[in-house]
Amino acid sequence: DWVHYHNYTETVTILLTLNETYSSIVDVFSIGKSLNGRDIYCVRLTNESDQTPKPEVFFIGYHHGNEQISSELPLYFVVHAATNFDSNQDVTDLLNRSEIYVVVALNVDRLADASGRNNYEYRYNAHRVDLNRNYDYGWNLPEDKGGPLFSEPETQAIRDFVLKHDFVYAVSFHSGVDLILYPWSHTEAPPPDNAKFVEISQGLSRVTGGTLYLQCSELYIAYGTWDDWMYGVAGVFALTC
Repeated sequence: DWVHYHNYTETVTILLTLNETYSSIVDVFSIGKSLNGRDIYCVRLTNESDQTPKPEVFFIGYHHGNEQISSELPLYFVVHAATNFDSNQDVTDLLNRSEIYVVVALNVDRLADASGRNNYEYRYNAHRVDLNRNYDYGWNLPEDKGGPLFSEPETQAIRDFVLKHDFVYAVSFHSGVDLILYPWSHTEAPPPDNAKFVEISQGLSRVTGGTLYLQCSELYIAYGTWDDWMYGVAGVFALTC
């Protein structure tokens, strides 16, 4: 049901059930383990009967443990896509024409424990590191905030997974403000592909009914972020919604 937030056990059960039930379009696998040894699962959605090379896209949720809607949204999308393939034309076209990879929740240790979910400190992982300040690009924070570059097993798992793929587009889901954000976070200078980022953001804004979009640094400067690393190192058009 969609009337409560799903914890780690419930989320994993849903994903593995989809994998068994819709095996021709859903593939679920672990990309690594958290600090406390929990699997970080990724879902691959595509029409596996069509072996034509397809563009790869990537969605990720729940960097921050106090933003649980950011895991519910990708979870809902995965369920919706799996259960509506062949009956919904938009979903069918997406899975016929692309490979969609979804990490529903990165900060899985926090997903497993709801005790402090309304506490700001809960945004960090079990090592008290902000995972969205732990990426090796534009990093300039004391170790008690972002940690040394890629110090955490969760961000290491994302790094290793992303570098094995050729993603052309990616979105990280968060909550707290109603915005579409694009790189850079670490500087006010515009990204080299600023016009393309604006074009993509405008398309997303039309879909969501006019959501404001801006460069991340216009909101505030942040170092070691996921989207800066995805764009600056992996060469992916990465946005935060």
